[in-house]
Amino acid sequence: MDKEELKEKLMKYFTIGNSEAFWLTRAKEARQYETLTIDDFVEFEEDTIDDIVKFVLEEDKS
Repeated sequence: MDKEELKEKLMKYFTIGNSEAFWLTRAKEARQYETLTIDDFVEFEEDTIDDIVKFVLEEDKS
């Protein structure tokens, strides 16, 4: 699979149905204090997918 195919598949994966992928912008430990809000999350952007593709392809060479 080449870089563009992988990117296309990941873009589909991270937008399955009505769900979307988000980054948590605060420490995971904040969950235990029940202080997380929707503002603590940022939706994945295309740059994020590019970073994941790069990581996967570099790991595949190892």
